[in-house]
Order: sequence, then C-alpha cells, then structure tokens
Amino acid sequence: MGGEGPEGATGVVEVYNPGDDTWSRGPEKPTPVTYVAGGAIDGRAYVPGGCTDGGAATDVLEVLDPAAGQWEQAEPLPAPRCGYALTVYEDRLYLFGGTDGRTISAGTFVFDPQEDRWEARAPMPAPRTVAAAAVLEDRIYVVGGYFNGEELDACAVYYPAEDRWETCAPMMVARGGLGLVALGGRLYAIGGGRLDFNEQYDPREDQWAPVETPVLGVWQSPGVTLADMVIYAVGGWSQGFVSLNLAYEPLPFRIFIPTTER
Repeated sequence: MGGEGPEGATGVVEVYNPGDDTWSRGPEKPTPVTYVAGGAIDGRAYVPGGCTDGGAATDVLEVLDPAAGQWEQAEPLPAPRCGYALTVYEDRLYLFGGTDGRTISAGTFVFDPQEDRWEARAPMPAPRTVAAAAVLEDRIYVVGGYFNGEELDACAVYYPAEDRWETCAPMMVARGGLGLVALGGRLYAIGGGRLDFNEQYDPREDQWAPVETPVLGVWQSPGVTLADMVIYAVGGWSQGFVSLNLAYEPLPFRIFIPTTER
C-alpha cells in the first residue's frame, strides 16, 4: 500500500495470495505517500501518515475495507508523521518515532479503532526514524532506524500494560529501513542498510545471531510480514527499486524461496 516508485509517491495497492502465488490490484489509496506502513485489525487495513512527493509529512489515517473495496478516513494522527515504526497489539495500532518533516521524534502514539481515538504514550528512549517494530508475547520491540543521518543498531522494548521502556541488546550491525517480524519466540530483522546477513533475536538470551540474506549489499525498505508461519519480504531498494517477493521459512527449514514478483 503506497510507497515510492520511479515516478515518486504512489497510492497503488497490490494484493498477494500465497495460496496460488499470484498478485492482483486493490483499490488505490486516496492519498499517495511514501515512508508509510499499515496494520490489520478486524479485517481492515489502517495506514497512518506518510510523506508526499514534496517531502511533507501528513496526519491522515486512511482505512481500507477489503470486503467493501473502498477506503475511508478515521481520526487523524495527533501530529504529522512519516518514516515511523508501526505494529498492532491487542487490536490497537502502536506508532513509534518517525518525522514530521523537520525533526525526528521519539514519540509513541496509540490508536483505538473502537473509539476512533489516538493517545500519546511514553516516548522511546531516543528519537529515530525508519525503525521497525514487532510484538513478542506482551512486549513490543523497536529496533534499528536512523538519527542524524546515521543508521542505528539500537533495540528498545516497550511494555504496553505498564507504559514503560527498557533497552535490549543492540543488533550485530546498524540497520535503517529494515523489516521486523516475530516467529517461534524470536525476532527476525530483515534488510536495512548495507549488509551481509539478516539477524534473529532470542529474548531469553538477549542476544542477536546472523541468518542468511538473499540480497547482499544495500537492501532498504522491504515490506516484511508474516503469513502461515512464513516470512515474506517484498520490494525495497537495492541500487534501484526492486520487485522482489521472497519467502523465508525458519521453522523447520531455513531458506529463502523466490516467489512471483510483483
């Protein structure tokens, strides 16, 4: 949903069916934006903020109802944001960091779709943009990102029930514009910056370890998600925009499998 291509920010929506390995077009997002992410709650896709072609951050929250085949607007963000980290926990959107186009934020915003309301929570230990977030048990991990032009290896863990943060072991290498998913009690950090490997995190040991990567060198901003115990990494930037669609099966096998490109 959205993102950036050779012609700039886009509202294009592409839908992948892993059952038959095919792509199709969905209803186009009303506001074309880049540096954006989405989360699914109760069969709807929520896409907050993003940056326009001119680099301005937006506060719009657009919601796709796939069954109806249409978009609608919900309560705007408390402040414009793009390049944030986003995840879903207990049917709420959690948005971390990002930028308003001028400054990089450490802020945390939570959206409750039942109330159609955002609220601010405890900020991260440090500001960052283009980080990644994922839920593991009752915690949310936020890793990597950029600050002042430098990629980060930082790892922070948020406890929603207590509204507090702790730090966790840094990644093996700094990564900005990465993807993060949780599977089998571990986190998997995919892409981000110039790299020779991806990483997995064991929360019991508070330790990162390398895992294979199908793309050597620069691989930034892939779309990373989980479906049926398989990690999918789609698109991104690697010396140019790429149409990769790769599947990774950590359990029980560890291999990247090329699937149909977009």
